[in-house]
Amino acid sequence: MSESMNMFDRLALGGQHYPEIIKAAIITSSISIFACILIILSYIYLKAYHPNKANRVSLRCVFLASIMNLINSIFNIFILLQSGNTTLCKASSTVTMFSRVMGDAFLTIVGINLVLVFVFNVAYTANQLEWIYYPGTLIFGLLTSIVPIVDLFRSHGRTDYAHYYTCYYYTYYHRLFDESDLLWIWFYTFLFFCIFVAAACSVIASIKLLREHNTLIKKFASSNMIHVTSDAEIERYMRNQSSIFRKVVSRCVLYPLVPLISSIWGFLNQMVLLDSNVSFNTGYTLSILDAIFSSLQGFFVAIVFFSDPGMVEILTTTYKNRKEKFRKMQGPIRLSISRHPLLAITRSDSNDSSFFEKPGEESLEETVGSGSTQSTAVISSLYSQSDQQVLRPPSAYSPRLPYRSSVQFPVDPESEIGNVVS
Repeated sequence: MSESMNMFDRLALGGQHYPEIIKAAIITSSISIFACILIILSYIYLKAYHPNKANRVSLRCVFLASIMNLINSIFNIFILLQSGNTTLCKASSTVTMFSRVMGDAFLTIVGINLVLVFVFNVAYTANQLEWIYYPGTLIFGLLTSIVPIVDLFRSHGRTDYAHYYTCYYYTYYHRLFDESDLLWIWFYTFLFFCIFVAAACSVIASIKLLREHNTLIKKFASSNMIHVTSDAEIERYMRNQSSIFRKVVSRCVLYPLVPLISSIWGFLNQMVLLDSNVSFNTGYTLSILDAIFSSLQGFFVAIVFFSDPGMVEILTTTYKNRKEKFRKMQGPIRLSISRHPLLAITRSDSNDSSFFEKPGEESLEETVGSGSTQSTAVISSLYSQSDQQVLRPPSAYSPRLPYRSSVQFPVDPESEIGNVVS
């Protein structure tokens, strides 16, 4: 272990390399903090204005996982900025381990719930299952913290150089390797247990979904032999079902993939650094990858959360409603087309056509549409020799374009999102 520790000392005190790891970890942890806050606020908004759509186990678990990831990122930055082997450092490192495992455990619950409800069709409601999920997750997290808490009160040797270490280095290297071999084995055993269970649930749910998808397609094909259906309808149905299938399978894969991507580099780093013959470049590469990916877990969860079909539908609907409300506040569109070389296209909140008329001029108005969103095309012939300018209403929004014009009407994008298994 001494040769390995010499390599650790070179990594911690070896010039520019260790500060690079610290900077990378601070930046990525800050990104995760922002992402976690965004998830938490979005779920609170969803709970307040769309309670029916927020009443899903998967969204609640992602919400709780984001709280744990937020705590983890905050304490991660704290131990990055602290130095020395202090009691506060040890307590902070214990909190980071606890919150890390709890965040992964809540993501694992998403896969477990999907398997129990969708695959095995358990005779319990989601609310009844949640009374088991959350206490079980808390007990799991407390079990993970037993060894780190016991390790807090142990007296260790080699304290003569402890003040050289930052708390981050002491937490993820010195404490896990030199002081207690059991600590890192215990921590990663619980961490990878979550990943293994989530991956197993992902595979089981994907197989079930594939079978259901094939069965549904066969039933649809057999029904077409009795009821004649056009090729266009068949193609549209197949495309919609395939889209729904891809969305559900992607969710099954992404949830266990997040903790795996975030944790695998730290595990490989520890396995490689235990080898006394490991090179410095290898240790540095794995260390910086671990610092980046482990700190970005909150950001990865945000990607999964905001790609959820339910969230996409709510965000799209909210955007369309806000856009329509803003459009109504602007008033109707009025188009003024003149024989004058300058073609003016204006927009006015006024319904008074006197803005566009001049004594002695001929005018023709054609009204298109109905209601408050009607558009009025005003065609004016200007014969005045003294006035070479096209009259425009004072409230016109768009500037005049000499000898050319382009009229663009906003079109609301239509999106169809299928119902996906929660």
